Amino acid sequence: MPVVKYLRIAAIAIVLNVCMSYTQKLFITSSETDAVIAGFLESASMFTITIFYFAMIAVIPFFEEVIFRGLLWKVVSRFWNDKAAVVLVAVAFSFLHSVDAAIFLLPFAVYLSYLRYTEGNIKPGIVAHICFNSSGLLLPRLF
Repeated sequence: MPVVKYLRIAAIAIVLNVCMSYTQKLFITSSETDAVIAGFLESASMFTITIFYFAMIAVIPFFEEVIFRGLLWKVVSRFWNDKAAVVLVAVAFSFLHSVDAAIFLLPFAVYLSYLRYTEGNIKPGIVAHICFNSSGLLLPRLF
């Protein structure tokens, strides 16, 4: 896949994150998860924080894509078709995250499923997911 295509996928993921984050903040002021993460970042060692960021930015997106758009996609498309897999996998992905964030996460989940559907593999979704998580963790700390 050409670099320009990956850059477009990454840019869309980042824009989705920014839009969804601001929309979510309009409806949900803060969550218990935000407080826990803030407390962790204040008290943890730099090494632990580095491992946390690496896991959140690279490891978790990789495994979520393998599980949802890889394994679950194959199971769903075996019983229905790929179009049903787009919807069912996106909904499963959204609602297996925090319930507060599920509705706001759904557009990104649909985007990841769309990438799986149109590209026929999980690599573009991994790139998008890494960019989405990176922007969610790093952008608020930069501004």
